[in-house]
Amino acid sequence: MATEKAELTLQGLSDRMSLRLSALLLVFWLVMLAVSAVFATGMTSGWKLAFWSTPVFAGLFILSVIDLRSFRLPDYLTLPLLGLGLAFILVERRDDLILHIAGAGTAYLIVYALYAVWKFRFGRAGIGLGDAKFLAVCGMWCGIFAIPLIFLIASGSGLIVTLLIRLFCRSAKIGPNAAIPFGPFIATALVVYWLFEDLIRIGP
Repeated sequence: MATEKAELTLQGLSDRMSLRLSALLLVFWLVMLAVSAVFATGMTSGWKLAFWSTPVFAGLFILSVIDLRSFRLPDYLTLPLLGLGLAFILVERRDDLILHIAGAGTAYLIVYALYAVWKFRFGRAGIGLGDAKFLAVCGMWCGIFAIPLIFLIASGSGLIVTLLIRLFCRSAKIGPNAAIPFGPFIATALVVYWLFEDLIRIGP
């Protein structure tokens, strides 16, 4: 257990840096929410946007902060978001229920396969199963056709932030083997897709 924890240490990412990234994440999400509310581009609009977005955004932000500080995505927060996503589909998009359940299952299996292959090849986890469950949440909320974009946005935003830290935060000595918490970028991908689905949706 101690060895696994040591592998998940991000060198140079201090508590202050984690706090700054959390604050920037929240500001970015709020800006995206404001833009979406003005142009009504998301999965919902008006009071429905506030009704569904409030608990989702709160849960995503709490999970992101926990992941930034401890490399953990607790089931007691992730699984309720999965259940809330199912409730959203049953209320708002009952006809697409199968697509969203398939999205959750597919997202989880993709990450689990990556986890298993990396574990077999290198003897350690390259991505956590908490991330797999978190991506299953994305699949449940957004559907199977959103999975490629979710992966693209999460990976792209993670890469950009990591490069910016390396360029502008010299004290954050992120080595090639350093672990990067992926949860905040998964959350950002879900927020972006949730708010701008009409503009970036793939499939029916």
